[in-house]
Amino acid sequence: MPPLKKKKAGRVRPEPARSTESVSGGSGRRTGASVNEDTQRTDTVNPDEPNGNDDSEAEASNHETGEGSNPTGLEGAPAAKKRGLSKGYEIMKRTGTGGKIDGIYLLENGQSFVGPNESLLKTELGVVTRLMAPIRKYYWSKLTEANKHPLFKKLEDEFDIDTAGAYARKIMEKRMKKRFINYKYAMHAHYLKDPQTARTDPPVDMNIEDWHMLCDHFESENFLKRSQINKANKSKQVYAHTSGAKSLDQRIYEFEKKKKQKQQEEQPTQEERETDMEDADTVEEEPIDLLLYAKRYQRADGSWVSEEPQKNYLEMQSMWIEVKAEGKPISGRDIVEKVLKKKVKYGPKENPRSAKELQLQAELEATRAEAERKAKKFAEKIQSQEEQLKSQAEKIQLQEEKLKSQEERFDTQAEEMNQMKAAQDKLQHQVLVIARQLPRK
Repeated sequence: MPPLKKKKAGRVRPEPARSTESVSGGSGRRTGASVNEDTQRTDTVNPDEPNGNDDSEAEASNHETGEGSNPTGLEGAPAAKKRGLSKGYEIMKRTGTGGKIDGIYLLENGQSFVGPNESLLKTELGVVTRLMAPIRKYYWSKLTEANKHPLFKKLEDEFDIDTAGAYARKIMEKRMKKRFINYKYAMHAHYLKDPQTARTDPPVDMNIEDWHMLCDHFESENFLKRSQINKANKSKQVYAHTSGAKSLDQRIYEFEKKKKQKQQEEQPTQEERETDMEDADTVEEEPIDLLLYAKRYQRADGSWVSEEPQKNYLEMQSMWIEVKAEGKPISGRDIVEKVLKKKVKYGPKENPRSAKELQLQAELEATRAEAERKAKKFAEKIQSQEEQLKSQAEKIQLQEEKLKSQEERFDTQAEEMNQMKAAQDKLQHQVLVIARQLPRK
């Protein structure tokens, strides 16, 4: 057996508390993969999900989340950048005094969090998932609510967000699921460097027992079969976007913020205001969704990564001009979804539910959950009161029994005293009788 390779020790984040797991749970710290939380996958396919990812590789799905993988070999994909794993030092520094990080919002119909500190939350989601999610579960779908609770509790302690809301929790869990898959992918890539000696060369700071269990998983028939299926699915992706890991919602948020700042900085003259009012009915800028779609698939020099997204963009522009001429109310996002839904390889299935419907359902679920929580709390309060009443009744019964016992003891003592008095009277009577019988002098 070849000797273990010595690994250079680096700065690591103190391990958060985590639940003890048996064979199905996993234990030990895991921070050793040599990929960043937001680094795009490059050369192999993750068989964790039916299509190699927790999200569809559909273009419409990528448009809504602002995320997508950039495999090498795909036209327009940037070269992968590699750096060490995030340790969360910025989070520890900001929360060291006991405060929480704010500046994170969830907009109406939003598919991801936005705000000035959105990137901190995104990074911390990956760090917390990597350090606290039990890797021996292998798949995120195998994690129980008990496994997930410490992760959400950790994030709620660090950020001024409500993880109890169904809609917010769903969005957070979606990203955590992706981080879990990406971390497992990094472990698989480490294993593939040399499968023959992989067991003797665990990733930095990974528990050796966890690593051996992962190696068994990577060599299992089910994993290998799914890997081949997902490689075939992955090869169907024709092109990749060039906008990195930043979500579309965050780009819209930053775009609108810069636009507002620019408007505040620029002080138009009265003549310019009048000109703007005259042109308001004839000039209307292109929806931001279309602009960002173009930006996602254009290189720095303005060229397109391929003909397909360029055709999509031209079709979106044509549809925008047409609906505006007809006076139909439609949003830029609706236009993007309508165009991409026509593509066989991309987009959601037929009759996709709108973000508004999902949000309403999430709000309904949140309301139902809150009602159930209150009902449960009320039932627990009633049960507690009943237990208190029962306890008080038992105490009263004990006191009554004690009083009864005392009364019985008093009765016994009184009877004994009566018997003693009767005996004394009898004795005195006998003494008198004897005294009378004695002869007098």
